[in-house]
Amino acid sequence: MNGKGADLDQVAHIAGAASQVDNVTTLVALPATLIHRGVACSGIFNGAQDCHVTTAGAHTGGLSVELLADTGPFPL
Repeated sequence: MNGKGADLDQVAHIAGAASQVDNVTTLVALPATLIHRGVACSGIFNGAQDCHVTTAGAHTGGLSVELLADTGPFPL
């Protein structure tokens, strides 16, 4: 789970390049700290690097599927 806010420039670049190609869906699995800002990149769908089966609770490094689903249609 590495990545900093400055790395989102690369995500935006990928989104821009992918938008030039027909029939391409772009999905990235960002660290939890970047999910909120990453989904703001137009044309990018979000996955996640780690999730947990329960909907709530303290699970180190894990996010619930319910929380991930709230970020978009591909909560992987």
